[in-house]
Amino acid sequence: MACTKMKDLRQTVSRSNTGNTSLSSFNLHLILKELVSNIIRHASAEQVRVQVEFLPTQWNILIEDNGLGFQRHAVQGNGLHNIETRAAEIGARVLWQGELQRGTRCHVSLPFHLLRPTSPLV
Repeated sequence: MACTKMKDLRQTVSRSNTGNTSLSSFNLHLILKELVSNIIRHASAEQVRVQVEFLPTQWNILIEDNGLGFQRHAVQGNGLHNIETRAAEIGARVLWQGELQRGTRCHVSLPFHLLRPTSPLV
């Protein structure tokens, strides 16, 4: 996903007036920013893939890289803790899959009613 698409996603989410969308969109933005920042700073990845899927009941966001990888239980850090705390605040789930030297996948799922897009993303 290009940077302009992430900007479009942020603007679309921010225009919604359902639930506590302002808090949800703010936290989602910070979660994605931290994930990408961690890939840049720590993963030594050559490729990163961001996939956003809109389902009837939830949004799924997958971010994966082909970098150094890590095992979540073995890593201590404020960034990962903040991701999980922000996700919990907005009712999102974060699932980590990582294997040393084989990259990392992070799946974020969020109930659809918390972030209802006001226009389609193209």
